[in-house]
Amino acid sequence: PLRAHEPITPRRSRFALLYLALAILIALPARWGGAWLWLLWPATSCIILAAGHARLGAAIWQKQADGCPTLAARLLLTPLHLAYRLNQYAWLRGHARDTAALTPRLHLGSILAADQYHAVVDTCAECSPRRRPAHYHSEPMLDMTAPNPAALSRAAATIEAFLNTQPNPVLICCALGYGRSVAVALVWLVRYGGETDVDSALRHIRCVRPLARLPEETRIAVVQALENAYE
Repeated sequence: PLRAHEPITPRRSRFALLYLALAILIALPARWGGAWLWLLWPATSCIILAAGHARLGAAIWQKQADGCPTLAARLLLTPLHLAYRLNQYAWLRGHARDTAALTPRLHLGSILAADQYHAVVDTCAECSPRRRPAHYHSEPMLDMTAPNPAALSRAAATIEAFLNTQPNPVLICCALGYGRSVAVALVWLVRYGGETDVDSALRHIRCVRPLARLPEETRIAVVQALENAYE
């Protein structure tokens, strides 16, 4: 993670300060000793996440090509993994495995639905699929921040490759299916799916996924991905 050089944006700075403040608040009772010392575990997790937003990016989650994090990251960040899972089920109550069809063979949804598909492009850094699909590509992106334009371009190209090389529907997923996966879908729809621009592609997505969101920083990253060619 120390090799990462991701640019700091105002949104990333706000979240870095938020998680740093949360880490301090959680750690304060540890001064009483005893069982309170266990609070240093989630406090450490929050400090690591603050560092991810400040500079290190999705690399803090140490998600590997097979979709699984390293053992060290899994242990250090367990409190955050649990918090993210609770957040998923709170947002997706009763609809965790529902997906939206952008085209007959390209679907959008949560990583919780990944085990229903044979081809998945996974943009979620903090969660792993229950079962690795036969055709799987992990492009980890940090939540609540603008994705790297090169990562968006790679994910869109992988979607196109999956559609051209196997007959099954392809799922684009992130934690909820409302953010990072939407950014990738926008790049694919404009570059390969016949949409003329980002706004028309976003309208297309919101017709089937009304809660899809596109913060301004993410829009800029999508436009950069469309304007530039990446390896």
